[in-house]
Amino acid sequence: MKKIATGIVLSVLVLLLTACAGGQGPASSSSAQGAVESSTEQESSEASNTQAAAEANNEQAAAESSSEQTIAFASSEQGASESKVLLITAGDTTLEATLEDNVATAELVALLQEGSIEVSLHEYGGFEMIGGLPQSLPTADEQMSTSTGDIVLYQGKQISFFYASNSWSYTRLGHIDGYDSAAFLEALGGPYDSTIELSLKV
Repeated sequence: MKKIATGIVLSVLVLLLTACAGGQGPASSSSAQGAVESSTEQESSEASNTQAAAEANNEQAAAESSSEQTIAFASSEQGASESKVLLITAGDTTLEATLEDNVATAELVALLQEGSIEVSLHEYGGFEMIGGLPQSLPTADEQMSTSTGDIVLYQGKQISFFYASNSWSYTRLGHIDGYDSAAFLEALGGPYDSTIELSLKV
């Protein structure tokens, strides 16, 4: 009888131990799997944050580079006509004009750096000698009253040399000093049609 009771107790203990071991197994496995998944999600989040930061840095660097290039280009274009002297040759006479500093003269200087150009002039209105350029230039028109020696751009492609005054909207190109009205007109070959050569003073 004592042996039977002992056997029963041992059987109960075995069943209890088996039940405990069975209950702890899945929980432990689930906990481990959760830890792995949590670690993977954390690593994925960190990688995503790193990639986003790198992309933001690249965009910022690209924007700064573009801004620097734009500033450099604008500065180069604005200073292109600084200290440049335009030569106007009509027959045996060569006139020197001081150029303005604007988008039109910058483009004109760039054009003349490729070589001199010829312009056919004709008298117009009793106040100007005017002729067409080989290509249009950018304009910066403003209302003005011209005076003897003024050189302006009209409608983007006409260059005009004023020997008298007129009020209109033009883009200033430059000015020639030292001439009165009659002498300036004569120097340009007026009042007749004439051909002049435009070039840059070296």
